[in-house]
Amino acid sequence: MNADALAAALRDTPGIRGCVVQHAGSVVLEHYRHDIEPDALQPLNSITKSVLGVLIGIALQRGDIQDIDQPLTELLPEARASERRALPPIRLGHLLTMTSGYEWDERNVDACLLHACDHFGEGGRLGYIVGRPRAHPPGARFEYDSHAAHLLSIVLTRATGQPTHAYARNHLFDPLGIVESDWEQDEAGVAMGGRGLMLSTRDLLKVGQLMLQQGEWEGRRLLPAPYVQASTRPHAEGGPP
Repeated sequence: MNADALAAALRDTPGIRGCVVQHAGSVVLEHYRHDIEPDALQPLNSITKSVLGVLIGIALQRGDIQDIDQPLTELLPEARASERRALPPIRLGHLLTMTSGYEWDERNVDACLLHACDHFGEGGRLGYIVGRPRAHPPGARFEYDSHAAHLLSIVLTRATGQPTHAYARNHLFDPLGIVESDWEQDEAGVAMGGRGLMLSTRDLLKVGQLMLQQGEWEGRRLLPAPYVQASTRPHAEGGPP
């Protein structure tokens, strides 16, 4: 599909809020729905998970996180009480690939579990997430799990001593020249891992370009190239029917 045909298709698809296409370093198409300004912050919804994965890669590059084979119990001691001795430990890489093995069906997610809610019990949101039953051994099966993504935001905050949004501004957004952003927080003040990040369409393009460039930006390596390569390939079977 050429640029003209794509532009026509976008005009006929009101559900698409914004689209920017870049080729060989130049923007060749830019389209916004009639009520959207080019620099307006847009809710990224589950693309938040992808940006959070980029941040984990940056933390690995900087040495703020040791490696993706670290057990979750080392990163979050609260997870120790719910570890099942009959199963291998959940590791950071399992959260990144959504193969933690927690029993979960994203189709039945309750809105209060993704937002502030007082129904988590004594252990709060974190206790609820790590206390869920285990349906599979870690690494055995992919299951879309917004709660597991939120654990990554908690891990990043704990490991770096910085809120996830601040870490993103310092080590991802600033290097890419992204000035404006917003990120929804949970009731404990932790940036939501499964959704909640807001960027402009133009700035989201920069994150995509960073990945196309294998984690390098203007001669500076922001995240390891092998990590970028691993993040764009399948790791397990599974998913919703």
